Amino acid sequence: MSGYDVLLGIAGRMVGARYPDRREEIVETARAAGGDGSGWTRLAELASLVGLALQPGRTSASPRAVWLHGAFLAAVLVAITLLAPATPFVLAVPFVLLVLGLVDARLAAAATVFWLWRLATADLGDEIGALGDASVTAQLVRWVAMLIGIVIAAKVTRASIRRAASL
Repeated sequence: MSGYDVLLGIAGRMVGARYPDRREEIVETARAAGGDGSGWTRLAELASLVGLALQPGRTSASPRAVWLHGAFLAAVLVAITLLAPATPFVLAVPFVLLVLGLVDARLAAAATVFWLWRLATADLGDEIGALGDASVTAQLVRWVAMLIGIVIAAKVTRASIRRAASL
């Protein structure tokens, strides 16, 4: 059994929890589509299964579910940034998630959690030194920008959750 089959089984269980009567059909379709393609195709099929399993229903617009889904998406984004070099594309993804978060609160929650992770893993020694020297450095500006990003993303998430709950 390959690693792909193991991951497909896990994603299949997630889909089965949401669609118990159609689990086999959905997983077999993903297996057939991913079996003929490259690694990227398999990854896309796994991502589509997880996205289908985590798709919110009208009744699951609870803030806890939104934040958990956002945290899951942020964890995927963190993994990508750890594996890929810090390109402008990777750094722009949280901004795109925030804009799309106006429609889906989970995406805004993912941007919030991602920026919180970036802030928590930042080296604050330079920022504290800059405050002692009363000089503004690029690191201090970056840190303040991340704080502002977290506040904006949290507000967008909260507004989007309220809008989804009112539907």
